[in-house]
Amino acid sequence: MAEGGNQVFSQADVHELATWLFWLRVRSVGVAACKTEVIESHGVSLLIRENLEFVLRADVNRKVGECLTDPAHAQELVTKAAAEAFAYCSGDANLNGMVYADEATGGRDLFAGRFPYPDLPVAPINIEVVGASIPTMGQLLVRTPLPAAVAVRTAEVPPLFWVRDTTAALGKAYPVLFMKTGVAQLAQDLWCVHGYCNIPVPTLDWGDRFSLVIPNGMFSLERHVFTGDAGIIEARYDWR
Repeated sequence: MAEGGNQVFSQADVHELATWLFWLRVRSVGVAACKTEVIESHGVSLLIRENLEFVLRADVNRKVGECLTDPAHAQELVTKAAAEAFAYCSGDANLNGMVYADEATGGRDLFAGRFPYPDLPVAPINIEVVGASIPTMGQLLVRTPLPAAVAVRTAEVPPLFWVRDTTAALGKAYPVLFMKTGVAQLAQDLWCVHGYCNIPVPTLDWGDRFSLVIPNGMFSLERHVFTGDAGIIEARYDWR
């Protein structure tokens, strides 16, 4: 039981609802615009009937669904979810939502299959990395409409790495350069890495298609540049 009166949902339930409403809205307006809306409205911009209905229809969380259909708890839940989203967006923090250990290594979580997947473009014929070598590790986990993550078997994750296995998530191998923002342990020998997928695309249209599957993607035709403790690292893409 959560703290506060007869409240039947937990803070984790509040965060899960806020996460789903945020990323469902991102599909319509993009990340930057969604964050601006949330900050200006104190999160109320996310309380869109269509997206609330999707959360119910998809049954993303049993307790959330029960509360949303119960007038005694629905208003309190959505009010707290709006406040949660506002707090995260105001603090420039990421709403990642729950990742389940039994889905983490499957490439796609339970809900990702409900969304259409684009055919992938042909990968660059050559990728040149300048500044430092970049390690390879992990398996991509697509969580549409939530941000993609990477499942790894070690807690020691570098700030930047190539994703070793994208086939289960995307249907074939494709270069994804992952920039870590956080790591969460899912099981004794399993961790989930949150962050941003840096993905080369041959045209901007391909970036738009990819973003419907991987909303935390950063897409570039020519290069991705990173600045860190090791200095400047640049990945350059050759499509010729």
